[in-house]
Amino acid sequence: MSKAQRKTSNDRRATHRSNARAFASLDRRAKAVELRLAGASYRRIATQLGVNVSNAFRLVQRALADAHRLVREDADRLVQLELMRMDRCVQKLERGLNSRDDETVARAVRELVRVSASRRRLLGLDQPAQLHVAGVPTAGVFIGWSDEDLERFVKTGEHPDRRLPPQAILLPKLEELDQADNQGTEKP
Repeated sequence: MSKAQRKTSNDRRATHRSNARAFASLDRRAKAVELRLAGASYRRIATQLGVNVSNAFRLVQRALADAHRLVREDADRLVQLELMRMDRCVQKLERGLNSRDDETVARAVRELVRVSASRRRLLGLDQPAQLHVAGVPTAGVFIGWSDEDLERFVKTGEHPDRRLPPQAILLPKLEELDQADNQGTEKP
C-alpha cells in the first residue's frame, strides 16, 4: 500500500470515528430531551445517560438550541418564499397600472397597497402606534389619595401632599407641556 493510499485510508477512518461520535452525541441529546419532556430531573437524566448533572443540562440545552435554530431557519425560508410570491403578485398588478380602464387601475392600486401592507407586516416594518398622553399621571399617583384630594387635584392641579417640593410633583404645568411639545422634547 502506497503512502497516499494509507493517508486516504486513515482519513476515512478518522471521518468515520468523527461521524460516529457526532451520531452518539446527537443520540444522547435526543435521549436527554426525551427524558426531560417525560418530567425527569437533570439528576435522573445524568444517571440514566452516565454523565454528570451539568452535562445533562448542557445536552438538553444544546438540543433545544438546535431545534430552535432549525425552526428559525424554516421560518426564514417561509418568509423568503412569501416575499417571492408577493413579488410575483406585484409584477402582475403593475401591468394593471398601464391599463386604459380607470377601474382596472384603481383595483390594481388597491391591491398593491394591500400587498405592500402585508409585506410590511411580514417584515415587521410597521411599528405599533404609541399613545402619548401628556399631563396625565399614572394610576400609581392616585393610590392613597382621598376622594377630596383627588377632586382638588382634578380641579386645581394641586398635589395633595403639599410637603413635596414642586419639582417632585408628577403632573407638570400645562404651559410646560405645551412648550415641550412645541420644541419637540419631552419633559419628565
